[in-house]
Amino acid sequence: MRCSSGLSSTTEAPIPGGTILRPGEILVLGNSSDLAVNGGYTPDLLYDGTLLQLNDGGERLRLRGDGDVLDEVDFSKSSFPDPTGNSIFLDPKAYDDQSNDDGNQWCKGSASYGNAGLKGTPGVLNPGC
Repeated sequence: MRCSSGLSSTTEAPIPGGTILRPGEILVLGNSSDLAVNGGYTPDLLYDGTLLQLNDGGERLRLRGDGDVLDEVDFSKSSFPDPTGNSIFLDPKAYDDQSNDDGNQWCKGSASYGNAGLKGTPGVLNPGC
C-alpha cells in the first residue's frame, strides 16, 4: 500500500507489503521516532518526511493498494476545519470511504498528548465530535 499526498504533484510514502490492519486497529505514521522532535508520540511506521507532508496547503491524501485508490480525502474543500496550530480528526461515525470526504465530519483536536501540549489522538481511537 502507499499513502500519497499532493495537489499538483504527487508524493508517496510506501507502507510495507504484508501490513494488515483489521477493523478497529490503528497504524500511526510518523516521520521521526524521536519523541523530542515529534511531540511525544511513538509511530508504528516511519516515512520520509521530505516526501510526504501535510502542511495545511489543501492537500489530497490517498490510500492505494495494488495501484488502485482505496480511499481519498481532499482537504482543499472549504468545509474542512482550519485549526491553525492544531490537528483535526475524523469523527468515528464517519469511518467509511464516503463519509470521510465531508469536512463537517472532521473536528478540531482537543485532547493533549506528549510533553509539548500538542492536540491530537495518536495511537488511540478518535473521540466523537
